[in-house]
Amino acid sequence: MCPVIHSRCATLEDSVKPVKKILISVPTVLAFTCTSGVLAANAATNDTENGGVFSSPRTKISESLAALPHDSDLLNLPLVKANPQLSLDLLKSLPDAAKNSNVHIDSSIDKSTVLFYPDGTLVPGQSADKMQRGKSMRGCGDWTSFYAPPFVIGPVAEQNCGVFGHKGYTRGYTWKANDGVFTQAVVQARGYECVDYVTVPLPGSDCGYKGYREVFKGLGVGANGSGSVFWGNVISKPAVRGQSLGTPFPYSGQFI
Repeated sequence: MCPVIHSRCATLEDSVKPVKKILISVPTVLAFTCTSGVLAANAATNDTENGGVFSSPRTKISESLAALPHDSDLLNLPLVKANPQLSLDLLKSLPDAAKNSNVHIDSSIDKSTVLFYPDGTLVPGQSADKMQRGKSMRGCGDWTSFYAPPFVIGPVAEQNCGVFGHKGYTRGYTWKANDGVFTQAVVQARGYECVDYVTVPLPGSDCGYKGYREVFKGLGVGANGSGSVFWGNVISKPAVRGQSLGTPFPYSGQFI
């Protein structure tokens, strides 16, 4: 049973009229979770930031980019203006479609990440190795395992590929329980929002150079389910995390 914390009250006496009293209520903020059910409900409905702000013009330029000559053409690329923290190695590994855009690059992306457009087609201009590996993938649509423990939100599970989003893009997710699993889970999925926006931007809007922030949005509760989150003009890896409702049993499943 959750403890009840009463608000503390302060009484101030008026020096001119001592018989008159003013009662001021001082609210007490209660941040306490007493059951896994409460925690799960919060996980399903609340947005959770993870990793903070990235791709912002206020971010200091990376050391490897700062070492370039000031007149280097690379420093004038739209991608660098939108992602001043990019390493030079990662920048060089990206296809021209990314370099010549103001797409925002999530920290989950590295030199080996194969990139796909939302419709599942390979982004052209990647290295021969990436293009070859990409042909064996189902458009960044392979089922990926994830684990959801009881009592707490579990670790983030990522797909092994990146999605090249666009202005107004919303990413859909589907999850299902593994065979023999009879518990349900609260599931959250990786999405993004604008740094300077209070709420998720409407479809068709764009953060521009303001930058994006990673958030995990609640998709729902169940052994199986689906949902969508705002993604926008971001290159990142689809990812989920969750919490089992089958206390004390964990949940294991797959997402796509």
